[in-house]
Amino acid sequence: MVDAGLRDLGPKVIKTKVVNLASGSATDVEAIALVTGKKIVVINFYLVVEESTSIGFKSGGSTALTGLMIQAEKGVYNAGYNPDGHFQTAAGEALNIACGADTDIDGWINYYEE
Repeated sequence: MVDAGLRDLGPKVIKTKVVNLASGSATDVEAIALVTGKKIVVINFYLVVEESTSIGFKSGGSTALTGLMIQAEKGVYNAGYNPDGHFQTAAGEALNIACGADTDIDGWINYYEE
């Protein structure tokens, strides 16, 4: 049996979170607040970093959802649209961005709650 993609499971309420984060040090920064009992499923993101750094996404404070992505100054992360989701948090956990340096992160994240 072949698993159906989300595009086959009916409509989802897609949300957009504008990202304008200032990381004062190498730290985790909350990008999307937790929703009690819900997973945050990321279907697209576009991020620009001010300074050279590495970033990654985490479910809550500890579970890595991606590896660290290294980018140069003014670097762009553009995941592209994936209706099945690039990754998702555990239910009831925030989506955090792990930042490897003191820098600003700007852009947007498209997601839905499941």
